Amino acid sequence: MPDRGASALASSLPARAGVGLKSEYFEEILATWPDIGFFEVHAENYMVASGPFHHYLTGIREWQSLPSSCQ
Repeated sequence: MPDRGASALASSLPARAGVGLKSEYFEEILATWPDIGFFEVHAENYMVASGPFHHYLTGIREWQSLPSSCQ
């Protein structure tokens, strides 16, 4: 019997690859809005109250409600 749950999950996933979000690419991402499926975000890079990482992460996250993956 087929696993309908797995099939539904697979059909809801983006058909594009994701990449790790690196600080050296923040400005380029915001300037060019590349066709990326999702960004992998390492939470330990954002464990501060504020600062440039939060500024860029917020801007990138607001862009078309882009999915993210926290590790």
